[in-house]
Amino acid sequence: MKNIPGYGRGPVHLLGVIFCYTLAIYAGVKLFSNVSLWIALAFPAGIFLHDFVLFPLYSGIDRVLKRVQRRQQREGKISVGWVNHVRVPVMISFFLLLAYFPIILRLSEDRHLHTSLNQDSYLYRWLIVTAVLAAGSAFSYFIRKRRYKKRFSLDKQDK
Repeated sequence: MKNIPGYGRGPVHLLGVIFCYTLAIYAGVKLFSNVSLWIALAFPAGIFLHDFVLFPLYSGIDRVLKRVQRRQQREGKISVGWVNHVRVPVMISFFLLLAYFPIILRLSEDRHLHTSLNQDSYLYRWLIVTAVLAAGSAFSYFIRKRRYKKRFSLDKQDK
C-alpha cells in the first residue's frame, strides 16, 4: 500500500490510530462519566497535544542534537557523546514541570490550604531541581570525558 503524503504510513495504519484514539476517548468518557466535562475533554486534548505538538517538537530537537554530535565526532572535536547528558536532565525537568505546572506557574489558588506551603516555593524548588540535574549531568559528562582521555593517552603510550 502507498504511504499517505504528510503522514508517512499507509491508510490501514491511519485507520488503526484513529480507532485507538476513538477507543481511548470512549474509555475515558465511560471512566469519567460522573465527573465534569473538563476531565473528559482533558484526556483527548492531552493525547492530541502530545502526539501532534510535543512529540514532533522534541523529536526534531533530538534529531538536531544528534546531527550536531555526529558532525563533531566526524571532525574530531569531541570524543565522548554528550546528547544523553543534555537529554536526561531536560526530560526529567520537563516531566516535573508537566506534572506540577499549575502549582509552579501559580495557577492553583487553594494549594496552600492542602499543603501549608506558599505557592512561591514551588517555582524556586523546580528551578533548583533543574539546576542540580543539569550540574550533575555536566559533572558526569566531564568525568566520562576525563576517563576517555586518560584511557586514550595510556593506549597511545603502550604503542
